[in-house]
Amino acid sequence: MKRNRNMKITSVKNRNNTKAIAPILLNVIGVPYLLAEFRKKEYLLFVVDTGATESYIDSRVYDLIKDKLQIVESKSFARCVDGSEISSEFSAIMKFKVNGNNCKARLSVMKQTPLAFDMIEKEEGIRIHGILGIDFLTSNNLILDFCNNIIVRYNANKVA
Repeated sequence: MKRNRNMKITSVKNRNNTKAIAPILLNVIGVPYLLAEFRKKEYLLFVVDTGATESYIDSRVYDLIKDKLQIVESKSFARCVDGSEISSEFSAIMKFKVNGNNCKARLSVMKQTPLAFDMIEKEEGIRIHGILGIDFLTSNNLILDFCNNIIVRYNANKVA
């Protein structure tokens, strides 16, 4: 993946009840991205979208990494920010690492690529492989800390 000059990586800091797991990659307008290592030294780039209720991956990406995914039957459909609709015939569970930390996501495999992916590629010169929604953040106990530009894992067992 080519590094975009408008993306910023910041240092990782620890806080009470949380463990910093990764810096947030931000584009020029502040959209957060996350690099997911699905094989040793092989990465996918996801948009972290707190407005998305589900997580999605492009079917072309699925075809390339299907050996790393566990298929689960589940149809879904969603409306994109540009007004287009995307649908999925099935979902897949993907395990991956973020800065060496284990994560897991249930990804609906999209039949077609949202126009937004193509727009990001055209405007910023980077290819988005999928969207990690609020389901990913909650199932992995992750919080986006925009003050420090990091993603942290919340430890519910500790009391402040």
